[in-house]
Amino acid sequence: MRSARTACLCLLCAALPMGCAPHAMRSPEHSPPNGASLEGDERRAAWTTIRNAQAKRLAGLEYFSSSAQLSLAWHEDGRDRWEQADARVWWELPDRMAIRLSRVGARLFMAGWSGQSWWVFDERGDEPSLSILPVSGRGTGEDQLISPPMVVALAGLVPFPEEPPADLSQVGEGTYRFTMPDARLGLVAEVEIDGRGPSRLVYRDGDREVAWSALQRREPVERVGAAMGDWPLLPRVVLAVFPGDNGHEDRMTLSIDRPRAGKAPPQRVFDLEAMRASIKPVRVDDLRESP
Repeated sequence: MRSARTACLCLLCAALPMGCAPHAMRSPEHSPPNGASLEGDERRAAWTTIRNAQAKRLAGLEYFSSSAQLSLAWHEDGRDRWEQADARVWWELPDRMAIRLSRVGARLFMAGWSGQSWWVFDERGDEPSLSILPVSGRGTGEDQLISPPMVVALAGLVPFPEEPPADLSQVGEGTYRFTMPDARLGLVAEVEIDGRGPSRLVYRDGDREVAWSALQRREPVERVGAAMGDWPLLPRVVLAVFPGDNGHEDRMTLSIDRPRAGKAPPQRVFDLEAMRASIKPVRVDDLRESP
């Protein structure tokens, strides 16, 4: 899945503001202290407000499509590299997403996710290839970066548990932090959230940091059939970092251009077999576990 790596990196990096150097992003190691822990009724009341707001936000963004810009910065073969691509993004929460990457009209990659599997087509050249992974599969190295389930998670589009996390704390006026398991990815997420939704996430596998994201420009998204005051908030810019070996970090950005919610996307983009029949890959690597 070496080819997926370039697409992935393009994927989340697109949000770096033009003219802003990629290395300006800071590691969550330098985040502020945990703040004041909440207990008893105070914790439950705060969590009810946080959870209900997230549920309302996800309901408003259930059906979504947008054009986007994707950019990436990564280290390969001893060199620092930079790439950009145009994108089209669709999702149907909670467990369907697709991303098509292209440049100057030429198709590069098509990544999709539905239920328990995600996949990526490499459409460069005359012989397209396909890789299929389980929803929790992150591949090796940077292969994880194109994973639509990971993109959704790093954009903060995940449901919160019913019970308040034991470590729920207030780190500022109206700002809270907590950790929760993400069973779908098999990881633990640390979430920072305020009245406009999640602002920062860190995903860990045990003590190892897998990825972290900063969510910027959280603005209302037009939703079909909804009054302007009920439009859901969405980060227009998702900055993501995937720590690698030897101190190197792959940095990706997704910058959303023309979002629209409330209208069901074309279902074929979430249908592996339909896309397979259309793209006709010459080589297929199915990395899902056999039944």
